[in-house]
Amino acid sequence: MREAQESLQEALTAEDAYDVAVAQDELDDALRLAQMHGVVTSQSEADDKRTVGE
Repeated sequence: MREAQESLQEALTAEDAYDVAVAQDELDDALRLAQMHGVVTSQSEADDKRTVGE
């Protein structure tokens, strides 16, 4: 999870659209796997709050 977040940040800093898309997909996959296995992440909590408020 941490590596995926770091990769995304690096891609954003470099302003590389392709790398941002790839890194975002990797982060989404990591979050999805964490949630499937009951791992609570700050991102999954934020998603829950956003979903509830919509």
